[in-house]
Amino acid sequence: MSLNGSDVLAWLLGGLAILFLSSQTLMKTNPTRTITRIIRRSKYKDYLPYILAQSKLETGNFTSRLALREKNLFGMGVPSKRKSLRIDTYLAPNGENFSVFKNWSDSVKDYLMYLEEFNFPTNLNTCRAFATKLKDQGYATDPDYINKIVRVCES
Repeated sequence: MSLNGSDVLAWLLGGLAILFLSSQTLMKTNPTRTITRIIRRSKYKDYLPYILAQSKLETGNFTSRLALREKNLFGMGVPSKRKSLRIDTYLAPNGENFSVFKNWSDSVKDYLMYLEEFNFPTNLNTCRAFATKLKDQGYATDPDYINKIVRVCES
């Protein structure tokens, strides 16, 4: 079987289309890119490195069941009062209830809803200040939470 110039061009264009579609799928399934895409369009865009660090801490660098199966990128619990995008709850082995989301995008949007609900400031200029404000709002009960986020920010 011999290929002429138009056959080669067709194969080349087909291969490029497959590569493009594959890269688009990868971008949609990468939690870092999902977080970045949504946060960059919010008033909290300057906090992107801090938010990424927090998400990595909460999900074991995106390897936890919470991130992979429950689509929860921030360890979001089940809210008792505020509006949420959660579709279900997950009872963890340690007895904690966590929100389950349809996809990572909804998880990030729900996180932004949380920040809005508590009028999270937009003028914090360090990872430590960001983490301290989260801790002060009751986001985490771990006494070393602030230092843990700062370590991830610095790595």
